[in-house]
Amino acid sequence: MSRSYKGRYKTITTLLISAVLFSFAIASAQAQSPACSCTFKEAPWEAYGTKAACTTITRKGGTSCEIEFGGLSADPRIASALGIDADDPSKVYQVLETFLRLLRNNDRATLSQPRFLSEALPIFMRGAYLRPPHGDLNAGQVRSLDRAVKMFADKYSDQVSKVFLGSTSEFSTTIDEASFTVGPGYVVVRHPFAVLVTRYLPQE
Repeated sequence: MSRSYKGRYKTITTLLISAVLFSFAIASAQAQSPACSCTFKEAPWEAYGTKAACTTITRKGGTSCEIEFGGLSADPRIASALGIDADDPSKVYQVLETFLRLLRNNDRATLSQPRFLSEALPIFMRGAYLRPPHGDLNAGQVRSLDRAVKMFADKYSDQVSKVFLGSTSEFSTTIDEASFTVGPGYVVVRHPFAVLVTRYLPQE
């Protein structure tokens, strides 16, 4: 084998190994970063939502999952019946419109501003659990979940912003009965009433 051919062979082999390692790295990163998906109790059931502004709510022991986009499904009548101060529908549309405009321009910095996060995250999540119920609805648990979501958005929006922008690592915290996990562009909420997975920003 000539020296020239050996050199080309070595280069090609190195590139192939690098490509394989890169693929594994991407796959690993994606596996660690939840999409807007449902985790059902048993295989092979799967469900996936949009790549951003999406929240899934999994209930009934992993046998029921609904997918929400941009908070549009929140019903003020449901909120009122539960004693929750609902977001004005015009505000919901305004926040979603702003979100989509910034997303179109890939303006992640503005999308991740703490003040905007403190408004958008509860709206996106409320669209999942303040909607017409299917079956029994535990009003006390829904109020507990909503209280925790609002407290989380108010208290931790600065830290969430840093995670979303990549300047700090993911974190977890607990508020009342709810546990929150924040990673790159997503928030997972685990509560006795339901599990929420919110994919706020698309995976990069």
